[in-house]
Amino acid sequence: MKKILCVLCFLVFGMVGSLEATPIDPSFGWYGKFAWSDGLGMIDSVGGDYMQFGWQISVDVDSVMSYVKVWDIYGPGDEFALYVDGSEVAWDETYEGSQGNFHGEYEDLFLSAGDHLFTFFVTAMMPGGYGGSAMAHFSGVEAASAPVPEPATLFLLGTGLLGIAGLKRRKMTT
Repeated sequence: MKKILCVLCFLVFGMVGSLEATPIDPSFGWYGKFAWSDGLGMIDSVGGDYMQFGWQISVDVDSVMSYVKVWDIYGPGDEFALYVDGSEVAWDETYEGSQGNFHGEYEDLFLSAGDHLFTFFVTAMMPGGYGGSAMAHFSGVEAASAPVPEPATLFLLGTGLLGIAGLKRRKMTT
């Protein structure tokens, strides 16, 4: 129930800017600690500032954040979900570190031009835990480039155009 309430608060208040969010510098990203103090659900502290529920970034053009990483720094058992603009984004990879701690990684996160909100939800906790802290690293962003067509795509396009030209010429001669 708490998770649902947190998601609703994040969606409703996050869209109007009422929730406190730590800025992510588009050029350099953000690196540091976040924490939670009330069991499972949305985090409630970023970089030691309580009542910070996540991060925000503003990008002028469509951009790509090359990575988002999170890792637990204390006891094994804590796990996290990544939410961007109120929707869960599945990790590209999760694994246990040398101490058995959770690591989550996402690569090449596309961000459309505009403002975006990030947060983590605690989805599992170490036995007997009610709070804790972990580390996060958001890379800076780069402008998204238009996809470059593959040579095979260009070949198919060219042969299709030649075929159309051939049909047109054939109609003109008959």
